[in-house]
Amino acid sequence: MTVIHNNRLSAIGSIVLALSVALGALGAHALRDLIDSSTMETYKTAVHYAQLHGLALVFLPLIQGSFNPTLIVRIWRMIALGIFLFSGSLIGLVIARANGANWDMLGAITPLGGVLWIVSWGLLAWFLMRRS
Repeated sequence: MTVIHNNRLSAIGSIVLALSVALGALGAHALRDLIDSSTMETYKTAVHYAQLHGLALVFLPLIQGSFNPTLIVRIWRMIALGIFLFSGSLIGLVIARANGANWDMLGAITPLGGVLWIVSWGLLAWFLMRRS
């Protein structure tokens, strides 16, 4: 993985973080009167998890010198796809509800993102333990 590639991957993570802040503001200001408290909690969870994993997208490429670059990119991709599936499906579901639509089928996609995160973090832990 080259420095330019690392910078691009970290930049994408920064964009995810910026979007998650914007989505948090959307929820706090535009959605709060349109959805019930349970749906708002779902929205907050989606934004919070996007922020946590966005940080991983920023910092994971920066440690590539200590790791197998191919493995780091695979883990990075799994985390990124997990954000899209988990947070994206929940945010889409909530925004649809706020507009009176029923997109509850998006809830079936959400666990796939969670599984990707579990696998990616497990893979990183396994690799770290093998190296020690």
